[in-house]
Amino acid sequence: MQMTLTGDIFSHGFRPGETVRLTKAVSAEGTTFQSGAQMEIEQVYDNTVDLIHQETQILMWVRPDEIEKLTSLS
Repeated sequence: MQMTLTGDIFSHGFRPGETVRLTKAVSAEGTTFQSGAQMEIEQVYDNTVDLIHQETQILMWVRPDEIEKLTSLS
């Protein structure tokens, strides 16, 4: 049986375990996270991405256009 990583099959290119930045404010569990907040991707789907905020352990989902990959500052 062959398995494929979930992130490989979606056009947005996000993968579980990546650290991303919010491009707009998002509210979850009574907390608002501002644009620029860093989150870790838990799971990816075609139209949504599940994120976790590492400091608070709050889980949330966003659309792929509400996050961006972090770029290295080299």
